[in-house]
Amino acid sequence: MMLGGVKKEYRGQGIDVLMAVKIIESCIRNKMDSIDVHLVLETNRTMRGECERVGGQILKKWRIYNKPL
Repeated sequence: MMLGGVKKEYRGQGIDVLMAVKIIESCIRNKMDSIDVHLVLETNRTMRGECERVGGQILKKWRIYNKPL
């Protein structure tokens, strides 16, 4: 899954839950056994928490480092 997000003003209204349910239903219907969610930052506790709540497992950690040049 490359992109999935809800605008800030619509968060907390269940739209994210509906998206997750539809994605999971589609995966089951198409006999998929895993979903690779790309580029979720290690500090994005909300997204990581949602993945873990539905039984997801964190396999990769993405970090951003910066250094003045």
